[in-house]
Amino acid sequence: MKATTPLMRRAVVSGPQSLSVVDRPKPTPEAGEIRVRIEACGICGSDLHAYRMGSMGEGHTPGHEISGVVDAIGPDVLNLKAGDRVAIEPLLSCGECTLCQEGRYALCSQSRILGVQLAGGLADYIVVPEFRAHKLASDLDPAVAAMTEPVAVAVHALTQGCFKKESRVLVLGSGTVGLVSILVAHCLGAKEVWASARHSHQAEMALRMGASRVLNESEATPSSLASLGASQAVDLAIETVGGHANTLNAACQAVRPGGHISVLGLFQEEISLPGLPLVLKEITMSGSNCYGNPKGGLSDFQRAGEIVDAERERLAAFVTHRMDLTQVDQAFKVAADKTRGAIKVMVQPGHSSA
Repeated sequence: MKATTPLMRRAVVSGPQSLSVVDRPKPTPEAGEIRVRIEACGICGSDLHAYRMGSMGEGHTPGHEISGVVDAIGPDVLNLKAGDRVAIEPLLSCGECTLCQEGRYALCSQSRILGVQLAGGLADYIVVPEFRAHKLASDLDPAVAAMTEPVAVAVHALTQGCFKKESRVLVLGSGTVGLVSILVAHCLGAKEVWASARHSHQAEMALRMGASRVLNESEATPSSLASLGASQAVDLAIETVGGHANTLNAACQAVRPGGHISVLGLFQEEISLPGLPLVLKEITMSGSNCYGNPKGGLSDFQRAGEIVDAERERLAAFVTHRMDLTQVDQAFKVAADKTRGAIKVMVQPGHSSA
């Protein structure tokens, strides 16, 4: 009698702004790999951008904010065992080029991200290299554990922006990445964190994450921020909006002479910069792409794991919706509709909607 191949469920893009669930063979870990039973996978702003633009190819499986439990290990796995709860660092690179050796593996020409170029975490199982799985506390809520990836993005953005304790930080935008940036800046010792927010539920959440002041849209214009920054120096501005926004101009007006801007937002068109304040104030502007380990020691993802463990209660507030894998199409629609109050929608196999 011929043995049947074990199957699992996987979400796939089935058309414009449409996802469905199909059966696929359950993957088997090879040498140095582990198989993770996925417990939670968050829907990210970049997922929603691709969803709205229709740029996710048919048959693709999105999802890069992943947590789960080690289900099986391949040969030569040394530090993890079945039953360990892990968060997945979804970026794979060559490991050999100069950038990889410097710990800047997000910039590797061969870098690929699970859920972007490769099949992602909206599935029952995933296989990853052991070194891209980070062990977390066994009692951590899986949805909170999946927040390790966006927290690592924020950690890297603060590093790129030369963050120092007692800095005043301005976060432009209070989507998930903006809110996580508020939390990380607060957790790492910012003197004050200001934030801009478009929606009332985002403003409320920004305060819960540690913002001392939330600016509405009229208060976050370039002219308003120029006046505000002149009276109270902003050391670091973190831009998380992107799109078609005029936020880089606003950031340049807000930061003090010698200040820094860290750019996280994904812009959809060329953006003009105000050359005069950029030059006269000698502003340093840095792009921030994913995460890495450029200075040795703890990587951005490892530091994020520590913050997630310490701030688990605050991070739990991010998760406004939990849905089963079978509800993945609805989950994307909820996440894309800002009028429904969604902050972070988590897809959790086996979980009923909430």
